[in-house]
Amino acid sequence: IGINTAILAPSGGNVGIGFAIPANMVSELVQQLVQHGEVRRGQLGIALQDLTPRLAEAFGIEQRHGAIVSQVISDSPAERAGLRPGDVIVSVNDKPLRGAAQLRNAVGLHRIGEVIELGIIRDGRPRTLRLKVAEATETASSTANGGQVDRRLTGAQLRDLDASHPLYGRLRGLLVSTLERGSPAWGNGIREGDIILSLNRRPVTSVADLDAIDVSDEQLLLNIQRGRRALFILVH
Repeated sequence: IGINTAILAPSGGNVGIGFAIPANMVSELVQQLVQHGEVRRGQLGIALQDLTPRLAEAFGIEQRHGAIVSQVISDSPAERAGLRPGDVIVSVNDKPLRGAAQLRNAVGLHRIGEVIELGIIRDGRPRTLRLKVAEATETASSTANGGQVDRRLTGAQLRDLDASHPLYGRLRGLLVSTLERGSPAWGNGIREGDIILSLNRRPVTSVADLDAIDVSDEQLLLNIQRGRRALFILVH
């Protein structure tokens, strides 16, 4: 059973396609709102990606469904429980895991302090780890105004890619967190949500990297990840 949250309306009218969230998830969120006045989201402190057949072959395992741990955050429940990058999570509370999204939803249904049991494969051997769900905290990240980097990027707010982003641990770059429509950055093809991977062929992994990059050239070459595709944007 699901609860409708939105409809697909490309022309302003309902075309018969709706979007819903599971009723059990709503029930848990309602209880949190009643008890705490807010939704307290849990976390394990890991970055994940789906296990694909090619990755399974590379890891030398027969399992074809699950999630690979791509990063473990320091001093997190995952680190304290002994989870490592490269571990393949194949079950959660004895239920088979099909992908990373399923695990995120499972964690979201657990209250802060509850224990979650993960079945993993490490070096070809199955293991079981027990982790206590911790409250998700805002990760401090550096920010910069695009105009301070180069006038052609004015209107774009840049910040480090942190653990709150779904691609954290898989990509390294600067997130365009907000963008003023009609600004120089907008006119030069930058869009909100873009991840800047390099400037003038120099990788950027944090706001601090910008100080070491020369952007005085007449042309500004940006390598950007936009959704599922990467592209270069040449700014004059």
